[in-house]
Amino acid sequence: MTERKPRLTRALLLKNASDLFRTKGYHRTSIQDIADACQLTKASIYHHISSKESLALDLIRELREHYQTNIFPISCDPTLSRPQRLKHYLQRLADYYQEEGQSCMLKKFLGELTPADGSLWEEVKAFADDSINAIINVLPEEPKEEIRAQAIRIFTLIQGYLLLNKVWPAENTLEAINRFCQKFYYSAEVDPS
Repeated sequence: MTERKPRLTRALLLKNASDLFRTKGYHRTSIQDIADACQLTKASIYHHISSKESLALDLIRELREHYQTNIFPISCDPTLSRPQRLKHYLQRLADYYQEEGQSCMLKKFLGELTPADGSLWEEVKAFADDSINAIINVLPEEPKEEIRAQAIRIFTLIQGYLLLNKVWPAENTLEAINRFCQKFYYSAEVDPS
């Protein structure tokens, strides 16, 4: 009796591709790598996807959709003050990163891709812009001319936190970022809880 291969589902294909992109990066992951991870031939993979780029685009779009539905709305929650939004936003990012790990793939892409990567670069850049716009919603409204630059600094801090938290998970770097942002962007009398 021959052993039957598991049927390839879209979820399994996306998970395997995401794991590979997260560890090897986009350019170092081949269609053959994806086929091997799915226990299929390279030719069989092309029955499920049109290209490696289309697969990566699907992954990024799904990740963006998750953030737009579950994470970014915190940044404009009218029931929370801006300092509270910042704290809850940072916590939700950390929770998602630790539970799912999908953000690792995005960070890998952000560090690897360039404008020469066309639509894939555009999608990753759009995701970063979405993140920066969400951060703008948690910052004080003034001064307007500096708000985007401040949001980019915080985005950079968050990305660094997410990476370093894997190295030093016992360190409370999330709380350190929150304290830094609260101290830098808000007056001491505002309760950030």
